[in-house]
Amino acid sequence: MTHRTRPVLVFVLAVLPVAGALGQPTLGTSEESLVAQLLPYLGSEQFQKELRLTPDQVAALLAHRQQLWDEKFSALPSEYRAGSFDRVLATRKVFRTTLKPEQQDRARQLGAQVALRPPSRKAIDTTRIETRHLAAYAELRAELSLDSDQTAIVAADRYASTVYLTTPQTAALEKILGPRADVNWTSESDPRAIRKVTPFAAYWSPLFLMSSTDVRAELKLTVDQVRALDALRAATPGGLGSPPLSPEKQAQTRDELEQRAEQILTPAQRTRLHQIAAQRSGTLSSPDHFARQDVQRELALGAAQERALDAARSAFTDAVARVALSGDKVDVVERVVRDATATRDRAFLAVLTGEQKAKFAVVFGEPFAGTFDPDPRARVSARTRRETGFGRYRDELSILTLNKAVQDELKITPERLTLLREANQRKPRLPIESTADDADGLSEYVGKMLSDLLTPGQARRFRQIMLQGRERLAAERFSALEIPSAVAYPGVAEAVKLTDVQRTSLIDGAAPIDVLTPEQQVAVRGMLGEPFRGEFGTAVSSRSRAPAPRVEAAMNVPWDAIGLTPAQVTTVAQAINKYQVAAKASAATAPNPFRTRPVTDPGALSEKAITAALTPEQVRRLDQLVVQTAAGRDLRSTLTGPDVGPRVALTPDQHARAIAIEQEWRKLFRVVLSARLPAESREVLFPRLRDQLDGRILAVLSPEQRMVWDEIVGEPIPAIRRSLPVFPPVH
Repeated sequence: MTHRTRPVLVFVLAVLPVAGALGQPTLGTSEESLVAQLLPYLGSEQFQKELRLTPDQVAALLAHRQQLWDEKFSALPSEYRAGSFDRVLATRKVFRTTLKPEQQDRARQLGAQVALRPPSRKAIDTTRIETRHLAAYAELRAELSLDSDQTAIVAADRYASTVYLTTPQTAALEKILGPRADVNWTSESDPRAIRKVTPFAAYWSPLFLMSSTDVRAELKLTVDQVRALDALRAATPGGLGSPPLSPEKQAQTRDELEQRAEQILTPAQRTRLHQIAAQRSGTLSSPDHFARQDVQRELALGAAQERALDAARSAFTDAVARVALSGDKVDVVERVVRDATATRDRAFLAVLTGEQKAKFAVVFGEPFAGTFDPDPRARVSARTRRETGFGRYRDELSILTLNKAVQDELKITPERLTLLREANQRKPRLPIESTADDADGLSEYVGKMLSDLLTPGQARRFRQIMLQGRERLAAERFSALEIPSAVAYPGVAEAVKLTDVQRTSLIDGAAPIDVLTPEQQVAVRGMLGEPFRGEFGTAVSSRSRAPAPRVEAAMNVPWDAIGLTPAQVTTVAQAINKYQVAAKASAATAPNPFRTRPVTDPGALSEKAITAALTPEQVRRLDQLVVQTAAGRDLRSTLTGPDVGPRVALTPDQHARAIAIEQEWRKLFRVVLSARLPAESREVLFPRLRDQLDGRILAVLSPEQRMVWDEIVGEPIPAIRRSLPVFPPVH
């Protein structure tokens, strides 16, 4: 079976190149780990022309690929893993004996282009390389001649970090890649490996699915069935308290438990479970089951049917995009999306024959509208934490006694710090399953200690710091246990006249920007005071989580946007790499409970090194990119933030209008999300929706304010990543 796909790591070497990095024999300077990425494309005529393959060469390479497919299809997983390095050697030998030397060189270049091509299909940035690629390909590490810092970054994080390259290393990577080619060739995979959708082959673990309360309700499980399934889940290997097992034994045990789980169900329940599993497999990114190859194979769709499905799919995505960008009200957009979805689904079914419709109904059944939350108890626990923490003091004494930055800001004397520590040791301890009464007792005690041990000026400034810390949660988007808004701090809800309905929504996990009125949000903003420049929280959580702004901007923009010379590129790359090494080392060190930052802040040191290497004009441009980077995350917050806000000087009315614009846009975007558009359509539409939001917010500015903003950000560069500010419920 052939299909169009973006380049991916071929299954043959999904784990192979990493083997050398993990201590198995390495391949030295050979190119096989890279050229093996070309195996899926051997049947493509465009690829064959690019590499100038003869028919005999194509036949030899295809025969080798088929041999690899046969081995994967017939071998046990443990046996297949054990033979991984042998397959690397075999692939090396086949490419070397089949291709001419000049073809080998070009194949290596093409393999590198496939391996390093970003998922976004943008051009490869040769000034930096992801650690997952360096960990996977020994020849890349060898030819780039990594220094000690770069090697340490790869060793510390093989999957999610980036190594920044010096000018000579960039030149070496350019040579490895060679002249760029259009690598969007036709890809092939073993048709036997494509799992069929049948009523008896669930893609998702029965134990996983049946941990969801909605799935249990859909299957109408009895109390005895639930008890039996929970017992099996507790016996699943790999969990807390389970005995250590080899990977093979773990897989075997899980398979046995899954089979026993299905035997607990009645035949009707098993059928419905498999239907839910089939729907789950297709709804992770899109409910369009007909776009899935396994469904097309199972239903035996013809070419004419596939063309009709494509036409219906295109009409649907076009309709959603038009209404999303039309500027109509949200209720109009919602109605159009709903009607377009129904029209598309009717068109899909009209394409099928009677037999195909019957088979499709058996496989998928009635739509399952529930969720797949694997542990509903966690949601209850998180909600309880948010409810008992709303409008109450909790960690203030710990912050005062552990956060040196807060102590310095408040000018707390050693004598007063001793009293605060004693008070913190005497405070009531909340039980794990705390009640509102428990939280009230702690809050009353903490509130009294703050009143007794802080001066009025200290108490006022400390309150501002705590409010700023709550607002910071909304920007960091990481906690499900705290309400990310200052409105949940004692006294604020009353000051802004928060309603009971709003309070309940926040406790349920709704985003504060969707709950609070614009006027309430502006009022909260007015309570924050001067920005606190230290870290928030206690010493455990106060280590720096992000680089200094100039370092972050340099890490995330192409360096030609700053106009770096080759010598400056090397200096900046080395500074960023040193920052990453120091930051990882700092994170691995146990925190000093009486200091919020390391003795030497790696972000500040790296920023100093970068700034010293730049000209004043380059520093000015870098500062513009700092603001562009922040605005890419959240334009409205940047306009009102501590660095830009005083210069742009939005009025309270302008700020409220900007919030109202974002609230309306978020509703619109959720409607568009509900349409579950294909990935390629989202890649086009979503940036345009973000443009729409930014344009409406900037329209709030006066001409004079817009001139100030344009001077602050300078010439925009498209490489700045812009996120979609849709803060999801935290549950």
